[in-house]
Amino acid sequence: MKVAKYIIALFLTILAGNVIAADGQTQPSVTYISPEAIYFDGGLYAGIGVGDTVAFIRDRQTVAVAIVTKAADMAAAAELCQQKYPVKVGDRAALLADVPRLTAPMATMASSTTISAAATEPQKPRPQKPSQLKGTLSIENFYRKDMTDSELDRTQPGIRTRLSVTNVGGTDLTLRLRHRTRLYHRARSLYTDQETNEWVHQVYEFGLFHEVEDARTEWAIGRVLSPYVRGVGYVDGGYLAHQLNPHFKLGLAGGTVPDRLTSEPDFDRRKFGLFASWETGTYSTQRLAFTAAVSTEYDKQTVSRDFLYFQTTYSKKGLMSLYQSVEIDLNRGWRYKSAGERFTFTNYYANATVNLTSTASLFASYDARKNIRYIELMDTPDSLFNDDVHQGVRAGFNWRPTQRLYIRANGGIRFREGEFDNNRFVSGTIRINRFPAPRHSVTMSMHVTETHFTTGYRPMLSYRFPVSRKMILNLTGSGYIYKTGSKSTKYYYGDISTHYNFGRRYYLSANVRQYFDSKLESIELRTELGIRL
Repeated sequence: MKVAKYIIALFLTILAGNVIAADGQTQPSVTYISPEAIYFDGGLYAGIGVGDTVAFIRDRQTVAVAIVTKAADMAAAAELCQQKYPVKVGDRAALLADVPRLTAPMATMASSTTISAAATEPQKPRPQKPSQLKGTLSIENFYRKDMTDSELDRTQPGIRTRLSVTNVGGTDLTLRLRHRTRLYHRARSLYTDQETNEWVHQVYEFGLFHEVEDARTEWAIGRVLSPYVRGVGYVDGGYLAHQLNPHFKLGLAGGTVPDRLTSEPDFDRRKFGLFASWETGTYSTQRLAFTAAVSTEYDKQTVSRDFLYFQTTYSKKGLMSLYQSVEIDLNRGWRYKSAGERFTFTNYYANATVNLTSTASLFASYDARKNIRYIELMDTPDSLFNDDVHQGVRAGFNWRPTQRLYIRANGGIRFREGEFDNNRFVSGTIRINRFPAPRHSVTMSMHVTETHFTTGYRPMLSYRFPVSRKMILNLTGSGYIYKTGSKSTKYYYGDISTHYNFGRRYYLSANVRQYFDSKLESIELRTELGIRL
């Protein structure tokens, strides 16, 4: 409860302070940035689909343009094709056709190399900007009515925040908070001593950030996620990065590790990491980047894991993008006794996308990531620790022959050792936009998985249509069919979901799912009522 009281007090302080709210726009915003893509909310409900061109906007200026590669109901991912400044979490996302005239045209944007060089020149004093409160605050609830004899009814009300205060005190600092509080109410306990009412408070991010385009040094303190040192993850500490020249950057990150289940501070576990990165070129033409890092995690005085991390990315606009990463464990102490060798290639991952035409692309990936032994798994026997569970290959294609038709297919193999057969999977998706009328769409997909013991099928049919200008309804029918020998198991469900924007800033999302099988017969209701600040 101390965490909840602390968050509530912080929240009231922010709201009571001299904070000027954003201009009330309801465009989607960037939620996460990875080396391969930029993720933002909105997605299909906001009218954004695969193949669309979106602009990322900050302070009423276009900072980058990207092509949408993945789109779900309320989220999407895009690959950069042009940028003036690096995209940041919280930047607004909008279809390029919807960007106001006042935004800077991409044709006038300089390359990132030029911008980085300009950062070394003396900067004129900038006018002080007022603080702004941005983000979302929502109340959510999950309710499940069990229609079988199991009596597994449950309710999960909660509060979710994703907030940032920019220009804190007229400075370049940003305060960020991401948190979720839930009450798990169960009709009955599932095991001995389980509480039927349980509060769970999770603070994912709470820190002060200094990230400015023209600054050579950036840093953050609090509960933060380092954007550079892979493997460090969330820490109660901070990170520091310094740009030595337009191409080369050095940095470090470290702190204690929050408890993975409760998110409470855990001062017995600590993580540290150092990194160096080199980058040349731009997303608008050709870009090559390389990162090397070393990371260490301690549990009290015992090393839980040491490893090296290397990452390489290459992209050429309109032609291809390549990515690969590898982790090499440095085994000492109990890890050396367990592995029997000083160095272990723990993780390797690579993917590539090649654009055959402006409407068709091929993609492939190789995944050799393995389960990792941390100190809590030190005594787990090898028979229960499958270090090849992730290893496999995947390939497929995306094709958009017309603006109305989108086709995606992929398949792959997950390798198994010993007497078990390899796992195989294949899936295909077809989406028809503006069918049977404008703003309507129909999506059909089939997923098939084959293991040594079971063959599974998951067919799905979805129909999306507008109820009003601000409200979208999505109807879905799907199921799970498993065949083990001569026995078949089938589960079917129907799904209705909607997203409604009202009052410029407010939104309501709802989802109702009905399972029809006698063993799983139940109704689930998810709702979220929120405000965009």
